[in-house]
Amino acid sequence: MVEFYHYLFYRASSYYKDKDFPVYSPVILISFIICLNYVTVFDTVNYFVYHDRWPSKWEYWVPLTVILIFNYWYFSKNARWQSVVKCGDKMPRIEKRRRNIYYWVYIVISLLLFAVEFYITTENVFRLYPDHFTLPNNIHFISK
Repeated sequence: MVEFYHYLFYRASSYYKDKDFPVYSPVILISFIICLNYVTVFDTVNYFVYHDRWPSKWEYWVPLTVILIFNYWYFSKNARWQSVVKCGDKMPRIEKRRRNIYYWVYIVISLLLFAVEFYITTENVFRLYPDHFTLPNNIHFISK
């Protein structure tokens, strides 16, 4: 899985080869895709399990910030981005072609799942609960 994200970084940084430190844009792209997946899973669980269509905005911004900071730290630590780019440059053309297919399938599926999840939650498609329903604050889960 780490190799896949390294290849995402390599593909995103290939558009910025003329810069000395092309970390910011690829890190933002990778963080955006990871956060899109996080939001999709988080909202799906919120909708189907907790019956909450509109969670707090902090539940989105805090993970986004943490993921962005972690990705920046990960790729800039010990100039890891340089080794990722060198490894991508040395990769055979057939392997690049195969990974490009995975790259685009991953991005398209992430965007489609987010769009479907967004439509389901905003339109309340399954009508699991009334439009203004939220769980009461005094519900406690009993564990044995």
